[in-house]
Amino acid sequence: DLLPDTHHIISSLPALATLLTSGHVQTGDIVYLPVPHAESWPQTVRYVYTGQGELTTAIRENIIYLGGRV
Repeated sequence: DLLPDTHHIISSLPALATLLTSGHVQTGDIVYLPVPHAESWPQTVRYVYTGQGELTTAIRENIIYLGGRV
């Protein structure tokens, strides 16, 4: 099964989407994904999904690192 809102993930963070839809990640798995600013990951996810919050340099770099555009 694909994750909820997979189409949004695919368009927003293509590198993450590729990993999640590869068949190597199953429901309940924990994925450790290095990003430039791991401490800003919760804010990055919130920004990608809702567009809310400040687009900081750290969030921008996380998005770009995963193939997204800002």
